[in-house]
Amino acid sequence: MLGKPDSHGFHHYRRADDSTHLNVKPRNAPRPVMGSTSKKSPTEWRDKSVKLHKSRDLGKIATNFELPAEAFKCCPIIGLGYGKGIHPAEDDGEFIGGVTAPMFDGNLVEIGITKRLDREKDGKNKFHFAGATPGIMLGHQWDTLPGPLLNVEGMRDAAALALCSIPALARPSNVTGAEFLAGILKDYPAHESIVVMGENDKRFVEMEGCLKWPGKEGVTVVATKLATLLNRTRAGRTRVSVGTALIIALASHLQYNPRYQLHSAAQP
Repeated sequence: MLGKPDSHGFHHYRRADDSTHLNVKPRNAPRPVMGSTSKKSPTEWRDKSVKLHKSRDLGKIATNFELPAEAFKCCPIIGLGYGKGIHPAEDDGEFIGGVTAPMFDGNLVEIGITKRLDREKDGKNKFHFAGATPGIMLGHQWDTLPGPLLNVEGMRDAAALALCSIPALARPSNVTGAEFLAGILKDYPAHESIVVMGENDKRFVEMEGCLKWPGKEGVTVVATKLATLLNRTRAGRTRVSVGTALIIALASHLQYNPRYQLHSAAQP
């Protein structure tokens, strides 16, 4: 039976022994739920992060994080590194140094590297290496320290908490990372709380004529999504921190009980 012609009026025929059409993959093949769109392989990212980790300078990292150097008794972020010239400053060939950390997807596969520059470029100091997918940064012993597990914005906050022996994971921004967190925490003990935290960055935006609170918005979005994905009624106790300054202060006063200070300072 003659088939239908194509859009140009031609008929196409295939030999009886030609089965190549059976091996064609569907165009819209589903991607892994916890995967990424990284343009480099996990091996490439791992090799690069290992190199940066080996060249780390804890003194420069402490200065970049605005944390006391004496607090760095360990490397607070898994794979934390430092690069002397990792980001172009201007078109004159100058480069800016900064702190680096590998980012992971829900399967704990490296999908990129984030960097926090020693000084701002175009009004900001946080960037990702080209080809990276924004992912989760892992605090030192995040999976072995007793909970609650705190999820914060950015590697500096996670580092400060880790230096206080508080388990922490860092998401790449205020409203992102819930899917990857769900993958990482799928086997996290049900009796341990997961506390999603945000910045105390409420401010009046003149251009829009209203108050904005990105930190609180992020807590609401991420905690709600994470609770659904983990099948928890809510992701532990959802709280909004009193700001990055509090966490820096905790790392500056390690002789005190960091858990009590953090809990007493947190706002429901």
